[in-house]
Parts: sequence; C-alpha cells; structure tokens
Amino acid sequence: MQFSKLTPLQIEVGTQSTMLFCEKCNNRRLPKWMKIENTTLWLCETCGNFADAKNYVIREVEKE
Repeated sequence: MQFSKLTPLQIEVGTQSTMLFCEKCNNRRLPKWMKIENTTLWLCETCGNFADAKNYVIREVEKE
C-alpha cells in the first residue's frame, strides 16, 4: 500500500471548519479554551501563535 502526501484534517462544525494543523509549519494545533472570550483558540506550540476557528492567526503566545 502506498500513501500520497498527507493533507490537513478538517472538522466541520456547523458552518465553520477548524484546521487541526498549522499552515505555517504543518504541526498539530491544540485546542485551548479562553475563559475571558468564551471561545476556543487553536495553539501551535511550534510557531507560538493562536488561530481562531477560521484559521486566522489571532495573537502570539505571551512569554513569561
């Protein structure tokens, strides 16, 4: 069995689709719920950024 190039997996949520992989580095994004905004943002630990459900980068990870 031969596999072709892997493509990012999408999960359909109503009318939104959420990318589980970062477009920049192709590593997995992790869901992080933000209490203040009452929403889930998707964290790429490699690039250090958060994306929303439409895969737009919202902000960078804050360094402590």
